[in-house]
Amino acid sequence: MKPEQVRRAFAPPKWTDARGHPIPAITSIKAMAAGTASAQQQIEGMNFIIEELAGLYDEPFRPDEVGAERETAYALGRAYVGRVLRQIIVQPVNRLTGKKETA
Repeated sequence: MKPEQVRRAFAPPKWTDARGHPIPAITSIKAMAAGTASAQQQIEGMNFIIEELAGLYDEPFRPDEVGAERETAYALGRAYVGRVLRQIIVQPVNRLTGKKETA
């Protein structure tokens, strides 16, 4: 893989689409923070946080040409946040806490 093809771990996300318009995820995350997000906005916002901001599905390894060890460590830290969020979403509460749920 060529260095210019590697997504830098420190690179800011793309906030606009190909036409230069803000991506819908921005509005979704703002609505989530305000407590006014629709169900679709909640899904869209959380997916953007996990997939784009945390980079959960990105390859964390960065070759020497792009900073290697520090870039890889940074990417792994970001992905860890995504894994924890995904775990909270998919696991039952009692499995996360180790306690049985009460009715």
